[in-house]
Amino acid sequence: MSLFAPLHEHCIFRTREKAETHALVANELSDHFLRWHGERIDTRLCKLDTARLSLYSLQYGSEVSIYPEVYDQFSLVHFSLNGGIEVAADGDTDKVAQGRVLVSTPRKNINLRWSHDSEQLILRLPHDLSCKVARALDQPSLHETMLRTPGLLLPEETSVFWRSQLSAFVALEGGKNRIKGFEPWLSHVEEGIAMFLLLQFSPVPVNSAPLKEPGLLSNLADGWSGFTPSLTPTSTGRLPSPQWLVPSRCPKGN
Repeated sequence: MSLFAPLHEHCIFRTREKAETHALVANELSDHFLRWHGERIDTRLCKLDTARLSLYSLQYGSEVSIYPEVYDQFSLVHFSLNGGIEVAADGDTDKVAQGRVLVSTPRKNINLRWSHDSEQLILRLPHDLSCKVARALDQPSLHETMLRTPGLLLPEETSVFWRSQLSAFVALEGGKNRIKGFEPWLSHVEEGIAMFLLLQFSPVPVNSAPLKEPGLLSNLADGWSGFTPSLTPTSTGRLPSPQWLVPSRCPKGN
């Protein structure tokens, strides 16, 4: 059985119609302009929801170009399960090959080019959650750095860890209705996923000392083998300069 079978079992729509594809995907993710580069259309969208996170599996069955509106108070995390995509955001371009991960937070503009065989696992990360977790780490600048980075392509080794976390998340979410009192642990995992992503924006140099409060990491990692944070820079020359690391302007009430 596929690690992501519980996600694929939650298919919310499948269509071979262009207009229907646009309307349904826009309703779930973000309004956008969609251009088809092939005649074969086989769109399939699957979804798992928790209280604060949404995970999607999306396939178009054809090569497409997508021009979304800038995301409102959330980031999208792309994992190329099959095939790949090219993402251009705010003047930077990243090729997200099969097995790679991109954290996408455009501020001005974005467009995506999907290969015909691409299947993307897309996590919708609300900024109120990432802000809360950054504060719990006593590192609000991580959240601010993420907001200032239009696209961060994670290295291959970190992408492997991300895949394991997604599979654990899918398994946990799939079992929540079968195990009484499971919700607190699921909430715990949500925050661990947000923490993992935030730590990719850490300015800590290679081979430097760990964070001053390792207990925050070990407590979340305890009992969840899939949680293996990376504290090293993840993209050459892509992180904002140090003067941008200012206290986070989080939404009010968080």
